Amino acid sequence: LNDMALSLAPSKERYLETSAQGGAFLTSSRAWQNGPQVPFREDVALPVILGIVARQNDIALDALLPAALHAFCANLIAASLRLVPLGQSEGIAIQAALEPLILKIADQAIHANLDALGGCSLLSDITAMRHETQTTRIFRS
Repeated sequence: LNDMALSLAPSKERYLETSAQGGAFLTSSRAWQNGPQVPFREDVALPVILGIVARQNDIALDALLPAALHAFCANLIAASLRLVPLGQSEGIAIQAALEPLILKIADQAIHANLDALGGCSLLSDITAMRHETQTTRIFRS
């Protein structure tokens, strides 16, 4: 499963993003009483280690998915706040406006089968590939 998750990264930077975040979450989650009982010696994709930790701590998928999507959106909003003239109140308003969509997508994911795994964001993927070769960057990925 981890190999499949890593193979879905369409660029070097996206691979590094999921594996670095996955490794960091693996390391930090070991401090919890029911930390992951897996000896990863290789890169681990963030969604995989999230799933492992949730399973080992009896966190239901219908709680995990909206929380993970919420965190993903919050990270994007936080990055946006550093790049455009938005304040924290506007950032919170954006997050609040996204909540219905987050819940909808989480519900769709819970009921999806493996045929729905993956996706294509062609322009975003091409931009990520171009971004990873730039000399000056504001963010790594």
